[in-house]
Formats: sequence, C-alpha cells, structure tokens
Amino acid sequence: MGNRERKLSIEPSHSLWKNRPFLLLLGSDATSNLGLYMYIVMIPLLMYDLTESALLISTMRLMEFLVSGLLGVAAGILVDRINRKKVLVTAAGLQWVTIALLTLLLFFENVQLWSLYFLGFFFATSGLLHTNATHAALPQVVQKDQLTEGNAKLGIVSNVVRLIGPMFAGLTLAALSFAGTMAVQLVFITLTLLCTVLLPSLKIEGLEDREKITFWKGAKEG
Repeated sequence: MGNRERKLSIEPSHSLWKNRPFLLLLGSDATSNLGLYMYIVMIPLLMYDLTESALLISTMRLMEFLVSGLLGVAAGILVDRINRKKVLVTAAGLQWVTIALLTLLLFFENVQLWSLYFLGFFFATSGLLHTNATHAALPQVVQKDQLTEGNAKLGIVSNVVRLIGPMFAGLTLAALSFAGTMAVQLVFITLTLLCTVLLPSLKIEGLEDREKITFWKGAKEG
C-alpha cells in the first residue's frame, strides 16, 4: 500500500529539517500532542472541582478509552480513503471548535458536567483521527529511504512532548485559572490547525481500487 502513495517531489539528499511538508506535519503533531496533554491534566481537575467525585473522573477516562478502542479501526480505514490533508484539517478544526467552546464556557463560568462529556467525546475522536492521519501521511512527505528517520523524529518529538506536556500544564494551571489554561491550549490547537492548512495536498493514488473494498472487509483486515 505504501508503494502506491503519492510522493511529493523532494530530493532524497535533502535533510528532513529542510523538508517543509515534513516540518509542518511534525509541528502539527507536536502542538496537537501538547494540547492533548494539557487537556489530560486539566479536565480531571476541573471535573473534581465541579463534582468532587473521583468516580466521575474515571468515567471520563473510560469514555476516551472506548473511543480509541471502538473508533480506532474506523479511523484507520477513513484515512486510507480520503485525502490525508483534508482529514488533518478536519481533525484540527474539530479540536479547535471543542477547545474554543470549552474556553468560552469556562470564561463565562457556565461549564456543566454534560458539556465536558459531550465535547470530550469530540476532542478524543478528533485526536484519534489526527494521529492516524499523521502516520499515514508521513510516507507522502518524505522519500522512502528517509521514512525510518522521519518516524524516529516524530517519535522523539512525541516523547519530549509527553515528558514536558503535563509539567507545562501544571505550571500553567498554577499560574492561571482553568479558563486561562484552556485559552493557552487553544493557542496550541490554533498552531496545529495552521500547520495542517499549510500542508500541500496529500491526495491518495489508487483510491479507486481502495473504494472497491467495503468498510467491513477493511475493518476485518485491520
């Protein structure tokens, strides 16, 4: 499948640090993950502040786990059938909308428990789409002999964000309010959206052959 992906005209000798599409993909992944870890730290604290119930906090984590388990295969099939740039822009746009709504609700002190579950579902779904589309798009923005290096750089940046993300979220929350921290997260999601919009088209070659495979057959293969 990877051999049939459309490749951008990038010379193999060029460093990945000079590869603009790769840097945009890397930037969108880093800012999206940083926003995600800020969300992971803040939402349980916000829920406890609203309800003082550890049980309700665990149900939110359960919902996110179910989204990953139930929609993971569907997300994989989707990114194999749609232009990856469109998926990335849609996912980042959905993340932006959910965080923007949460930010407004927090500033107006009108957050309800149901809104955290409702918007949290869409945020988790969009994050899943973004992750799948990022890894599917990588072979389209780097040469085949740079694929290992590209995956390694994505992994390193992801691990760095995983280490500093929760700490940054905690420091931000200590210095600002819940609304202020959510506004900072909105800035990172805005950068994610900007990076995805600036990506070149990531059209999939051989799409007609893939469309002949039904959703259920693709799910079974996945």
